[in-house]
Parts: sequence; C-alpha cells; structure tokens
Amino acid sequence: MGGEFELVKNDRIMDIIMLSMGLSDNAYLSEVEVVRFKNNSSDTEVILVDFNKILNDPESEQNILLKNDDRIYVRAIPEFHRKEGVVVSGEVEFPGGYAIENGKTTLHDVLVESGGPTEKADLQNAFLQRRSSEDVVDPEFQRLKLMLVEDMTPLEYEYFKTKSREMRGKFATDFQKLWFENDPEFNFLLKTGDYIYIPDKTVTVTVSGQVKNPGLVTYVEGKNYLYYVDKAGGFAWRARKGKIRLIKANTGEWLKPNENTPIEVGDMVFVPEKPDVDYWDLTKDIMSIAAQIATVIIVIQNVAK
Repeated sequence: MGGEFELVKNDRIMDIIMLSMGLSDNAYLSEVEVVRFKNNSSDTEVILVDFNKILNDPESEQNILLKNDDRIYVRAIPEFHRKEGVVVSGEVEFPGGYAIENGKTTLHDVLVESGGPTEKADLQNAFLQRRSSEDVVDPEFQRLKLMLVEDMTPLEYEYFKTKSREMRGKFATDFQKLWFENDPEFNFLLKTGDYIYIPDKTVTVTVSGQVKNPGLVTYVEGKNYLYYVDKAGGFAWRARKGKIRLIKANTGEWLKPNENTPIEVGDMVFVPEKPDVDYWDLTKDIMSIAAQIATVIIVIQNVAK
C-alpha cells in the first residue's frame, strides 16, 4: 500500500516497506529505487537497492538507512501472471469470462464450455469481436478522422463513411454453421480480450427517425419497409422520403430499400429529416440563375440579328 509514512531515526528501507503492508506478488525486487534529495537542494540522486538480498539477510548493506523526504519506488513485473481470457455474453447457459490458451483455444471450444446457446439465442446475429488495440488499429481511418470532409477525395470520404459504420474487429462468422455443423471455416482461434456476444431472438423491426411513432414494430414475414413505416404511424411532415435507409442487423450495411427489398428480424428502417431550407437564399439563387439565362437568351438573339 503506497503513501507517506513518518520516518523515525534509524529506520531502514525494510522498515518502511513493512509499514506499507509489505510487497505484492508482482513486485520487481531486483531494483527498488530510492530517490534522495542532495544537500537540501532540488537535485536528486537515485539509489538502486536489491531487495532480494535484504529478504535473505536483513543486516545486508542493501538495507540502507533512510533520510527525510526519501522516495521509494517498487516497480511491477511486466505482465506478471497475465490472465489469458475472453468474455462470452448474452444467450448462453453460463455467460462470463473464460480462460484460454492463446493460439490454441477455438471459438467452438469456448461455446461448448459456456454450455452452448440457449433456446432464445439468435445465432444469425451473434458476433465475435477482437478488441486488442494492436489488431484493430486502422492508420488510414485515424488519418481521415483528423481531416475535414471537404478536404477528402470522394474515395477517401466513401472509405471514411464505410469504416465509421463498421464494428471494429468484428469477424465474418457464421455461428449457425459453427455450432450445428462445427464448420472449421468459422472456428477461429481466440485471443485474450476477444468478446463473444449471442443476442436473444428479437421478433421486431426498429423504425427510427421522422415517423409519427418511432420504435419497435412486430416483425411480419414478407412485409416491406413501407409496412413498418405505416405501423409506426406513417411519415412525419419533415420526413425525407427519398433518403430512407434500411440498416441490416446482421451486417450493419446501409441499403436504399424499394418495395421488394426483404426485411429481416432486427433490421432498422431509418427515415431522415429534411434539411432546413433558407427560402430567401433559395429565391435569390433562382433569380440569379434566371437572370443568367435571360442574359444568354438576349445575347443569342442579338447574335442572330
């Protein structure tokens, strides 16, 4: 336990360490640092102490006498007894954390250990996500995040939009084939920090945005997006009907739906809002364009004469 402790005459480094409730298991004992001020100035010196020698022999010269305002630093051993594990959440029999062996434990192994999906599990929309930062870093996306949209090329902007909508680190996994057929194509090796989520079966479609009563609508097989808009109260007066998008639950893909686009359980129908229009500016623009057209017509007439 770190903190400040009163120094008594003849106290040594071991005395203060014991006052701090002793050493933790991950303490790096070979080089304990004592930072000491020099001659009442702001300059300091570092004294390295091998605490292993003190533990073997308290009378060792390493058990130095301390001075007022000394600082003692005991570093931790990097990745001491690192816990290798993943988290399984949602509709499995026993959700929680599970220990793994990096490079050996597979997704199917952990699903079996967790008791497998429950009857309410929606395997179609289940996912495996890798969350370790070194695996999901995207330098290009990070670069574009620092740019203004108007400074991007059309291709850069398209890439930026696509990446903004994606779940970082998500594997292309078919949990149905993995669980019921043990398909090796989807039986990925797991890594510490991975997250496995098995959602429950939803029987709804979400309608969001400019509808009169946005929210969840009961799924009916074969119905198109207009059916769900109607069940959500119909379009609100500011609905931008030409920009409606269907967001697929399984992939996160944004689609421009038509009357034949299939709707699936968990999908979202998004109805955006019409942008505010400055009618005075619009009128001025129309008048300006009309004046330009009139000028062109006059020029053409004069040339014709």
